[in-house]
Amino acid sequence: MCGILGTIPSSNETKFKSALNRLEHRGPDGFGIETIENSITLGHRRLAIVDLSNSAHQPMYDKTKRYCVIFNGEIYNFLEIKKELEAKGHAFCSSSDTEVLLYSYIEWGEECVLKFNGMWAFAIWDNQKKELFLSRDRFGKKPLFYTVIDGKFIFASEMKAIYPFLKEIRPSQDFHWMKDNIFSYEATEKCLIDGIKRFPFGHNGIYKNGNLKIKRYWNTLDNIAEPPKTYDAQVERFRELFLDACKIRMRSDVPIGTALSGGLDSSATISAMAHLSKSHIDYGKNDWRHAFVASFPGTPLDETHFAKMVVDHIGIEATYINIEPLKYWDNLEKYFYMFEDLYITSPIPMMATYGAVKKHGTTVTLDGHGADELFSGYGHLVEA
Repeated sequence: MCGILGTIPSSNETKFKSALNRLEHRGPDGFGIETIENSITLGHRRLAIVDLSNSAHQPMYDKTKRYCVIFNGEIYNFLEIKKELEAKGHAFCSSSDTEVLLYSYIEWGEECVLKFNGMWAFAIWDNQKKELFLSRDRFGKKPLFYTVIDGKFIFASEMKAIYPFLKEIRPSQDFHWMKDNIFSYEATEKCLIDGIKRFPFGHNGIYKNGNLKIKRYWNTLDNIAEPPKTYDAQVERFRELFLDACKIRMRSDVPIGTALSGGLDSSATISAMAHLSKSHIDYGKNDWRHAFVASFPGTPLDETHFAKMVVDHIGIEATYINIEPLKYWDNLEKYFYMFEDLYITSPIPMMATYGAVKKHGTTVTLDGHGADELFSGYGHLVEA
């Protein structure tokens, strides 16, 4: 993940850099700041995943210097889109998905997002039209927040990067409603901090002349595919989609791994990676053999036994992290500061697990997040 920050009109560079560096944990591999005339300041903290060279540095301009992009996320099908753009005459200076995203916008305008298979929050400044294009992915995997303070429009990947521009930081007036609707409020514009709004997922936005116009480009209920008629055909179709999803997410120039719980979703993910590494030579070359298991010894939560069965079956080693809550107790307030949202579970296991992932040199994990939502595994989901 990377971190993005922008202000319209432009900001003092010292103040802006201080705000951008609050996102350093999102992008430890580098940063960039561009002030374009007095119109806008754009900032980026980079986590390098695809094309680790300076050619993929952000903020990134097109060749004409008319457009400038800052981007957090990944466009998994960027290689296929790149071929389509090259056939239309576009030439590229990098092997990054960022440049593909930028030229997709230049070629297709706001409709470009319908071509993307990925997760994103990005902003593109058009210096000719003096307007900003904003977009957030279909399901809101990548965060994006914004506010307006004394006529200055500010947007960022996390609220903490907006804090330096606020006159005061206070809890939202909707806090108690959010607390009582913990599974629902992230689908609204509501945030924990008063005065900051959440940019909606599945939407694009244009900011120009002091006005933000937001438009929905995606509604899941309008895009539900017709399933095959028979159970066997349904199984085969799901297998095809699942393996393809894992395959394109293995496009990486850095080590990738899995946070393995031993449950069906994460076990299926790492097993798919193992299968793809054997059946597709390009993916077999990837450094993917990294499994990280959160262990809760002596408790009903411990699924280490099942995780070990999985790694033994596919023939790789795992790193086991014993979750000792008291060991992390002194950092609890910091964890809540980092999360920026309400959670029904403790942040300690997640912070401990992903801390170990980073410590062992793995940059990207393909995990099992979302299966409960996909298969109605939570009791709060209501049948329509």
